[in-house]
Order: sequence, then structure tokens, then C-alpha cells
Amino acid sequence: MPSRSHRRILSLTLAVATCGTMFTGFVTMAPANADDPVTTTPIASGDQWRYQDGGSDLGTVWRERVFDDSGWASGASQLGYGDGDEATVVASKKVAYYFRKDFNVDDPSRVTELKLRAIIDDGAAVYINGVEVWRQNLAANAGHNTVATTYVAGASESTWNNVTLPTSALAALRAGSNTIAVEVHNDSPTSSDISFDLELTQTATPVPAPVLPTSIESGDEWQYQDSGADLGTVWREREFDDSGWASGASQLGYGDGGEATTLASKKIAYYFRKDFNVDDPGKVSALALRAIIDDGAAVYINGVEVWRQNLAANAGYNTVATTYVAGASESTWNNVTLPTSALAALRAGSNTIAVEVHNDSPTSSDISFDLELTQTVTQGVVAPAAPTGLRVEGSQRFKATLAWDAVESATEYVVYRDGVQVAAVPSPAFVDTGLESNTNYSYTVAARNVSGSSVASAPLAVKTSVDNVCTINDSRLPEISGLVHSRNHANILWAHNDSGSSAKVYAVDATTCAVKSIVTLSGVSAYDFEAISIGVDGQGRSQLWVGDIGDNAKARANVKLYRFLEPTTLTDQSTAVETVTVTWDGNGKKDSESLVVEPVANGRIWLVSKEWTGAIYELQGDFRTTGSATAVRGASLGTFSGGSYATDATWSPTANRFVIRMTNNAQIRDGIPGVFNRNVALPTLGQGEALAFSPDGKHLFAASEGVTALTRIPLNTL
Repeated sequence: MPSRSHRRILSLTLAVATCGTMFTGFVTMAPANADDPVTTTPIASGDQWRYQDGGSDLGTVWRERVFDDSGWASGASQLGYGDGDEATVVASKKVAYYFRKDFNVDDPSRVTELKLRAIIDDGAAVYINGVEVWRQNLAANAGHNTVATTYVAGASESTWNNVTLPTSALAALRAGSNTIAVEVHNDSPTSSDISFDLELTQTATPVPAPVLPTSIESGDEWQYQDSGADLGTVWREREFDDSGWASGASQLGYGDGGEATTLASKKIAYYFRKDFNVDDPGKVSALALRAIIDDGAAVYINGVEVWRQNLAANAGYNTVATTYVAGASESTWNNVTLPTSALAALRAGSNTIAVEVHNDSPTSSDISFDLELTQTVTQGVVAPAAPTGLRVEGSQRFKATLAWDAVESATEYVVYRDGVQVAAVPSPAFVDTGLESNTNYSYTVAARNVSGSSVASAPLAVKTSVDNVCTINDSRLPEISGLVHSRNHANILWAHNDSGSSAKVYAVDATTCAVKSIVTLSGVSAYDFEAISIGVDGQGRSQLWVGDIGDNAKARANVKLYRFLEPTTLTDQSTAVETVTVTWDGNGKKDSESLVVEPVANGRIWLVSKEWTGAIYELQGDFRTTGSATAVRGASLGTFSGGSYATDATWSPTANRFVIRMTNNAQIRDGIPGVFNRNVALPTLGQGEALAFSPDGKHLFAASEGVTALTRIPLNTL
């Protein structure tokens, strides 16, 4: 059996095939027949990848197409360490490694199969645009420090796994740029090597070959005018009434003997008109003209000039051709591909081609005219129209119910949230779940059938409702002023009342709002409890700090902090406390409702003054020994509409970040003691004086005075 430092390899082939030039920079296997599926390889071994080898926790956002990986390192595959055959050497002895690469898809609706071919040693998960499409030897919801479930040994280390990916992989594709993201996990953090390589191949139906319907053929009937009169320019227009003109089959002319219709002789200008049909101008990719002209001519489609030969610009009815045509040239076909202006002139339904043919002399012995017009049209079902009527029929904390008007010929609808595809559904309705509360989202929908996708609908803005977890309705907590999550107990918040209450803190269930226990601070007479925070003592034990720091009248010579070990059991009890007496610098008097304790052993402590232009004050001195500290002014909060009256502050347990709550908004600060990040608006929460981070650092919990909802706010919305 191999050691736990055995070789790790992930060499993976994923195929996303379309036809023609749907991808750039990849191999295309030409089909034997035009209707056969086309195989492509948009990602080949040796291509460049973005990678992250720091061993850090990236969460799940790194899998998404819109994730910014510009700060990651890059290198050609094979990537790895320890085997000596790597094109790019990554950092050694990590559990998880992350890789990302973009590839292009022109038309996802034509992709019929995605195949994965991989050598995995030990575990991996593969995602397309954030959607998991394959997993092997790796537990679901594996984190950055989760080792592979199985180690691969012997011949299995080089055995290819051949997998046809599920339809969810096809549904994850989007037109344009797509992203494949792969996480590779070792079965041990002490592994001596790891390897990663990947190829992407795909199968798709070919785009139907264009057909060439003939719009006008030699021998067709034309309306004509051969009187030599001045017709001006209106005769060129589609709406012109030529019902009074003569008609006859081509070739039209006189003097050569090959005419199907003989015209009046010895005029300078002759005029011809004919209607033709275009079903869908958007599908016409080219117009080809064949003409016999003796001597000069100009051709118009719906009044737009598209070709001219041997005839001066702006020629009138008595302008002769610039050159005479003689001999064999009199019956020679001119072959012309008309310019894009001719395509732009087309309209759905009836169109008119108008031609003026000029002699080189009013005494010419002959004139000849014949013409054919051929369209190049892409066949197939017409792509559906963009959906209309996109609306929200229900928005709750974590989901949005969407509906829109059905689109004729649509076989499915693709739903996009914030520009990223989240679903493909057969009917005009969708319920998007797993959303964050109190969050703004933007939705669009595109209709799709076998010919492709429509343009997206107009965007719809949706905001989910505030996440009120439960209601605190306990007479013992009439005026909550401080809130912090427990470090010893899951789903427990420590809370206390505002001024005028006894020296007690309450353990509150964060899921039901029920009070689980009451802790009385022995020997303490509460003056104005305003804040609670949690830190770690010198022995690594969880320690609660209560701030008796309120001073509305600015009358207190000093304020008090009380610290005690967080109870390990949730029972009603009394606890001894240690007191820290705090004097504001300059012997000033400040009102404060915000206390922040750095969540490390014997961490630093800050107070935030409640003023029009408040500031952050750091406690100075050996206060854990002497019981005395000075609050020294540091960073200013700045000035806000309504003032910067800070009512609480809370420190993230997972990052150097804290949030300061004001009357109507909040301020996010990063680092120690806090570099200003940004100001944000909070949901309307009444007279709120309590704010706490969730243990995972992803949410804030807020409460107000009186009977109050315990509100959970996603930090990503701030």
C-alpha cells in the first residue's frame, strides 16, 4: 500500500462542443458529413490556468463565473509539486488547491453532450459557472481543510474515469464566456506531491448550412417603361405605382434578336421594376446579382442604390452610358455580390428591385437587359422574442417567486440573477431559493428554442424581506441595549437592559428568543449598562465584558467596565466580576454606548463616544492588573446626516472588522483599530441599540427596545 505522501494527480478532460468557430484557441474535429455532430476541445493540456495554492478558506464564491480571480497566480498545466514533471510548481503540503479557467460557448442550445475524462488522485469537485457537475472521493460541502475520502493507489493512479456529465451541466452553460472551476484535495496535509491537468471537449449539433433560394430568375416577368420620358427618382421606391406600365418576360431589349420581350427602340433610358419576397431579413446573410447589361445601368432595392455600372452618378433620363458594350460582352453575365447596404434595405414581405438601363447613344442599334437575384438564407426555427411581463409574485426572506408572459415557439426559459444563469425552466414561472434576506437582486429572462436564445427581458429589481428570526417578548428584557454571541454555547446571545435596570445579563436563544438563563453580577450596582462584548483571557477562556459607560448628562468622572468568565452552563447564577475604571483622556466626560473587545488573548479594547462627531477611543494602561485605564481618542467617525451617534459596536469573530451602529445607518471599519471602509444603511429597526456579529462572521443580529424582533442581516448586503 502507498504511504500517505503518495502521488496525487488530477488530469481531466471536459468536452463542450459546438460547431464551426464557436470557440477560439481549441481543436475542432471535422464531421464526416455536414449534419454530423461536431467535437471541439476548448481547453487543452498545457493551457494557462489561474490558481490559488495558499491553503486559505475561499468559501464557495470562487466557483462562480463572475468571481474576480485577477489576483490569483497563473501558470500552464500540468500544475503541481513533488513529481518533477510540472510545468508550473505550486506551494506544497496544502489540503485544497483551487483552479479556474474561462472558455467560450457561442450557442449553448446546440451543445448536446458534455463529457469528462479524468485521472483523479485523490479527490476533486468540478463546477461550471458555479454549478457542481462532478465529484469524486470528496465529501459534499467539503471545506478548505477537508481531506479526500479515499486515497488512490497502484494502477488506479493512472486510470481514466470516463463520465458523461448530467444535464445540469448543459443547463449551466451560457452564451459567451463560461468558467470551469476545480478544487483538488489531498488525502493528507503532509502529502509529498500533487498534480493537476485538464482538458475540455464537447459535442454539439452543427449550424444548418445556408440554402440559396432564387428570388428572381431569368425569364421572369418585369414591369417596364420604354417611352424615354423623364421619371425623376420616385419610380425607384417600393411604394411607386407601376400598374400602368407594360410587362414582359426577360430578356428585354431590341436589336439583338435574343429578346423575349421587345422594347421601343432608340431611347436613352429604359426603366424596369419587379417585386420579390423576403420572409425574414435578419436571416438573409448575402444577396448575389447576375445581370446582362448593354450599355450602362443602376440597380436599386426599395429605393436604395446597390450597384452601378457604366453610368454616371445622378444620371438623368437623357444621360448616356459612359461606355458602350459590344460583341460577346453584350450577352455576358455580370456576377456581383451586393454590399451590406442592400441587406439593410430589405424588409419582411414584399420588396422591389428597380433598374434603369441606358444606351450609350440615342441612335444605338440595340439594348439588352436580364437579371437574376439570389438570397443566402440561414434556415431553421426563428429564435423566440424576448419575454415580457417579468414580475415578482412573492418575495420572502430567502426566496423570490417570478413569473412572465409565455413566448410563442419557446421551449424553455433561462433565468438570470445578477447576470448569472440560475435556472432553465419549461414554463414561464420560477421560484428562486437560497437567497439572502434584505438583499437587492436583479433578474432577467431569455426565451430559448432549437434555433437559439432571445435577447433578455427588461430587468426586474427584487428585494427580499428582512429576516426577523423571532420576537423577544420577555418582561425581564424591556429595553435591550447590548448584544453579543456566546463563544461557549451555540445559538446563544448574551443581552442586557439599558439604564435603570439591575446588574444582570441574559442568555437568549438566537433561534426562539427564549431566555435560557440569567447571570447576576455580584456586588455591582448598574448605573447605565450600554454595551457588552466578548474576548479571551490570558488562559484562552471566553470572557464577557459589560460596559457601564452611559452618561447622557456628561456628569460621570469615570465609567466602569466589568469582566467575568463566560458561564459554561446555562443556569441562573451569580458571578464575581473584576472592575476596570475608565477615565476619558483630558479628564473629559463622554457618553458612550459602544464597547469593542479584540477577540484574542488579552486583546485590546475600544469605546466609541456618542457625539455629533464621535470618535473611537482605545484603552491605555495595564488595566487588567491595576483596574484603571485611560480612554485615548483615536480615529474620528466623521459626520453624518443626523450626527454620528454611535449606539453599539460589534467585532467580527472571523476577520479584523467591526461595525459601528448609528441612529439610521452603520459604519464598517477594517483592521485594528479600524480603517474606515464604508457607510451603509440598515433596515428600519426602531430605536435600535444592540448589534452583534454571528459566529461565522457572515451576518449581523440586531434588536431594539421594547417588544422587538431579533433581526438577522446578511453582511454581504452591507
